[in-house]
Amino acid sequence: MNFDMLHIILAMLGLSFLVFIHELGHYIVARRVGMRVEVFSIGFGKPIYTWMRDGVKWQVCYLLFGGYVKISGMEKEAGVEPYLIKDGFYGKRPWDRIKVAVVGPLVNIVFALLVFTAIWMLGGREKRFEEFTNIIGWVDSKSELMQKGVKPGDTITEYGGKKFTGFKELISGGVAEGNTIDIQGDKVDYFTNQKIPYQYNLQSYQMRGVLKGIKTIGAVPANFVIFDGFDPKLGKYSPAFNSGIQKGDRVVWANGEAVFSALELSKIVNRGDVFLTIERDGKIIHVRVPRDSLSDLQMDASQRNEFLDWKRALGTNISGEPLFFIPYEIDVLGTVKGKFSYIDSDLVDETTKFRDYMVPGLDNPLEVGDHIIAVNGQFVKNGLEIFKELRTNKINLVVDRNQTSLKILWTDSNKAFVEGVNWSDLKELTDNIGTVNSTPAKGNLFLLEPIEPKTLEQYKAVSQQEKVDFESQVIRSLTQTVKSPEYLFVGAAIVDKLVVYNPPPLQLFKDVVVEIWQTVSSLVSGSLSPKWLSGPVGIVKVVQQSLGIGYKEALYWMALISLNLGIINLLPIPVLDGGHICFSLYEWITGRRISSKMLEKIILPFVVLMIVFFVYVTFQDISRLF
Repeated sequence: MNFDMLHIILAMLGLSFLVFIHELGHYIVARRVGMRVEVFSIGFGKPIYTWMRDGVKWQVCYLLFGGYVKISGMEKEAGVEPYLIKDGFYGKRPWDRIKVAVVGPLVNIVFALLVFTAIWMLGGREKRFEEFTNIIGWVDSKSELMQKGVKPGDTITEYGGKKFTGFKELISGGVAEGNTIDIQGDKVDYFTNQKIPYQYNLQSYQMRGVLKGIKTIGAVPANFVIFDGFDPKLGKYSPAFNSGIQKGDRVVWANGEAVFSALELSKIVNRGDVFLTIERDGKIIHVRVPRDSLSDLQMDASQRNEFLDWKRALGTNISGEPLFFIPYEIDVLGTVKGKFSYIDSDLVDETTKFRDYMVPGLDNPLEVGDHIIAVNGQFVKNGLEIFKELRTNKINLVVDRNQTSLKILWTDSNKAFVEGVNWSDLKELTDNIGTVNSTPAKGNLFLLEPIEPKTLEQYKAVSQQEKVDFESQVIRSLTQTVKSPEYLFVGAAIVDKLVVYNPPPLQLFKDVVVEIWQTVSSLVSGSLSPKWLSGPVGIVKVVQQSLGIGYKEALYWMALISLNLGIINLLPIPVLDGGHICFSLYEWITGRRISSKMLEKIILPFVVLMIVFFVYVTFQDISRLF
C-alpha cells in the first residue's frame, strides 16, 4: 500500500472519529436523561458489522464519512405522536432535549480547543513564509497594481479597510463575489530604505493561472528563494550545476533585479534578455535589453555583411546554429550606432511575450554612443566578442550564503526576510559587475557563474542521450512550472523557508471562529458561492495532504474540521442540532408544543436541501480533483 492510499484511509478514519465523538456526546447525555437510544451507527449505508450492548444496536457501515445516533421518539412510532413516547426524545423536558442537542457540538468545540492547546505546547507548526508575509513577490502585468507602479518587494498594509495579515486574505476575498477592493501599502526601495505610501481602490479580476472563478488584484506573496540541492543522479544535467550554487543558498538578485519570489525568478529567466554593462557619458551603468534572433532584425546589405564577417571569424562550427543579437547596430569597437527594426511588426509582441513589465532605468533603451564593455558580466573588447557572447542566453544570479538554520517565528519572518540580506553589499557587488572593480563575492553574497537556461525539449534531449529517466519525480519537480516548449528554467529545486507558527490556543481558536463566521455570513449574503465549500471528498483530500506534511499539521486540520462541525451544527437550521435547540426553546418559553405534522413540514424541505447541497459540494470536490 502506497503512502497516498494510507493517508486517504487515515483521513477517512480521522473524520469518522470526529463524528463519533460528536454522536457519543449525544448518546451519553441521552442515556443520562432517560432517553432510549435505538441505534449508534459509525458511518452510513449497509452495516459491515453490528452488535448489541445495553439494548442499543451498534453498527459500523461502509461509508465512513459520518454517523448518527437514533433516539426513540425522533419520529412517529406506530402512529403514536413523538411527544407521547415517554422515553423518547420529545417525551422529555425541553431542557433535557437542549442538553442532548448541544453536547454533540460542544464535544467537537472542546476537542478543537484541546488540540490547539496540544499543538501550542508542542511548539507550534512549521509553515511556509509566504503564508504570513505582507511583502509582494510578484505583480501580474495585466493588473491595475502593475499599472500604478507597485512592484515585487513592495508591501500591503491594509486590505478592504482591515489590517493585512497574509495573502490568504486575497484568496478568501477573491472567492467572494467582490468587485472593488481598497488597498494600502508602501512602495519600498531596499537599497535606499525609502518607503512611499500608496492607497488605491482596485477592480478585482480573473488572473491567468488562478483557479477559475477566483478574482484577485494580481499580487502574489514573496517567498525565500532557497536552493534545495541537486539530485545525486540527475543534478549534473542541471543548467545550474557548474554555477557554484550550494544547497541552502538564497537567490537574492537576477539580471539587474532583486528577487522576492520563485515566480519572479522564473519570469526574469524567461524574459530572454541580456544584461549589459555600458559606458554612457563617462558613467558606468547596467541595462537589460532584448536578445532576438538575427533573422528577425531588419538591416541593409552592409550591416548584414558585417554579421557574416563576424560569423566567419567565429568558425564554421556554428554554420547551422541559430544566431542572436540585440536590436541595435553595433560597430567594430562595440559602440551603439543605431537601432534595428523588426522585419515583422508582430514579432515585437512575440519577442516580448515573457517581458511582463519594465523596470525604470534597467530596461531603458540603449542610446547612440553607448559603449558596451561587458555582456552578462563577461568583458568584451569589440563587436565580434559581443556577437560571440550573445550566441547563448545566460542569466546572472547573486546568492546569499548566510541563511541561518535557526527557526524563525512567524511574527519575525518579515524582518528576517528583509534583514537577511545586506542590501548595501548587494548594491556594491552588482554595480561592479562587468567593470574593473568586479568581484565574485562581497560579504555573504556570491555572484554565480552565468547560467544558460534550458527549455523542456533541451532537457529531454540530454536525458535521452544520457539514458536518464526523464519521467522521474525529480525531473518532473524541476519542470512543473513549464507553460510551453519554449519555457526556460535553470534546473534548481527551490524551496521557501519554514517559519514557526505558534499563536496562543485561544487566539488560534478565535481566528478560526472568525473565519467560520465570515464564511457563513458571506454565504447568507450571497457574496460567497457555495461551490468553494468542501464536502467529504474535499475534506478527506485536505486531511490526507496534511498527513503528508506532518502529524501536527494533521492535528490542526482535525481540530479545524471539528470546530467547523461543532459551530455549523449549532446554526438554527431544523435538520441540525441548532434546529432542535430552537424548537425546545420555543416550547420552553411559550409552553406550547409544535405538532408532529408541523415539525415534518418544517424539517422535510431542509432535509431535501441538505441532500442537494451534499451532492453539489461533492460534485465540486470531484471536479476540482480533475
